[in-house]
Amino acid sequence: MIIYTYQLGHIPPITEAVNQEINSLESIASDLIINCAGNYHALQKLYQILDDLKDTCDLNLCQIEIVANEK
Repeated sequence: MIIYTYQLGHIPPITEAVNQEINSLESIASDLIINCAGNYHALQKLYQILDDLKDTCDLNLCQIEIVANEK
């Protein structure tokens, strides 16, 4: 497992390309939730997939260590 360590003042910013992809994903997920309204099985499957993705994101966040700035 790789641990990424950043000083508090030097956390890399989000790139524009990644920011656009995240915004696109949010829009797609929102539309999909609306399209699945009333369909229990579709919403249950979507929920499980999104929950699994959240867990994977949480695991990746745990690989990032932020330390205080050096004085």
